[in-house]
Amino acid sequence: MKYNFKNSKGGHVQPDLPFTHFAPASDEQSRGTLLLVYGGSGKPNFRHKTRLLAEPIALLGFRVIAFDYRSNTEGANFYAFGIHDRIEDTKRAIEHMKVLGEPPFSILGLSMGGHIAVRAVAETDDGNLFENVILIAPAAYPEEATKPGVLFGREPGMLQSIIKQPDGKAWLTTDAFRSAEKINANLLVVKYLEDKIIPRDVPGLYYRSFGSTLKKSSKWHKKIIDLPGEHQGTLTDPKRIGLLVEEIDSFTAIMATAAR
Repeated sequence: MKYNFKNSKGGHVQPDLPFTHFAPASDEQSRGTLLLVYGGSGKPNFRHKTRLLAEPIALLGFRVIAFDYRSNTEGANFYAFGIHDRIEDTKRAIEHMKVLGEPPFSILGLSMGGHIAVRAVAETDDGNLFENVILIAPAAYPEEATKPGVLFGREPGMLQSIIKQPDGKAWLTTDAFRSAEKINANLLVVKYLEDKIIPRDVPGLYYRSFGSTLKKSSKWHKKIIDLPGEHQGTLTDPKRIGLLVEEIDSFTAIMATAAR
């Protein structure tokens, strides 16, 4: 699928978003399609680094779709992009998923990807497209940091200068929780007990905000869990990955049964 669009500053971008599909072990026990949205890495082709998590999730019966933001395509200038661009990229990845994936649809956001996923889901089909939203150590960024034209970088007005406030509370002005309020979906939030990157209150605020402005329905369920470990390791630590996959398996299996 081709996308011809510009970054926040109107600069040249690659016409394609690169995708990798991880096929489910069996189509007979399909759990639908899961879009994987990674975090703040600036490395090219980082979608390939999600394999250790994507493959075992695919074994549960999901078609897993991983993609690279334009900032992480081969030869791209990472600092020509920002969070707003990543939200737009994720919305386009959702359109790719709708064309090539099978419902029900799930989305998994890691770290920065948690904020990005929530924004993109809330702004797609009025928040009603997804069956499951999974947030792993989700970040929350100030609303100012997600505006068009705010790029990755430490210069005044750029991302790092906005989020690195002396009191560490810049995230309190986030728009992510308002977006979460509008989403109709099951929610699983994972919080790491030794996380020194994500403020302690952020995962719980996602949990409490999710769907809070919508009419209550017994169809939707929410769960928040604590896992041992620091922020890093979600895509590299086999033991951590094993725990995450177990939780995803249990949660999505129960939700699928409840929906029947």
